[in-house]
Amino acid sequence: DNDSSNDEGVVGACPKWGKYGIIQPTAIFTKQPEFHAWLREIKQIEPEQLSTIETKEQFKTFIEDYNTATMPSKKYYNLESWERKQAKLQLKHKQKRSRLVEQQKRLGIYDDTEDMPKFNDEEILRLQRKKERDAQRNKEHEEKMLDMQLALIDKENDALRKIMGSI
Repeated sequence: DNDSSNDEGVVGACPKWGKYGIIQPTAIFTKQPEFHAWLREIKQIEPEQLSTIETKEQFKTFIEDYNTATMPSKKYYNLESWERKQAKLQLKHKQKRSRLVEQQKRLGIYDDTEDMPKFNDEEILRLQRKKERDAQRNKEHEEKMLDMQLALIDKENDALRKIMGSI
């Protein structure tokens, strides 16, 4: 039998067949969000403007692209899942931006006139090292000042002992 309309011929012709599942014309209601997004974004057609017959014809094309895994984006296979992933990515991006802003504020290099904080690893590392060196110098200076104060107190105590010893 050399009938090209059987399923085996289609499967053999498309190695990705069913990669994201297989849908039938009855899936028009369960895949409506994906179908409508595909119509608007890929076909530039408003779903509400299509007649019933035109909708069915467009859905046949959608089914073919869906079943052969040839959609231009994973979005059109499962819109809800795709939106969740996008929301997670946006949240990660916001968190990363927030950490970068905080880091730059701590280093005193944040420019709030910029829409996006500058991301310059070398500059950040250089400023962190400078801040650490400055902190070390301040600590050493404070220790020297403390040592000088203690030496002065020791001298005053020695002077008081001499006075007290001579009384």
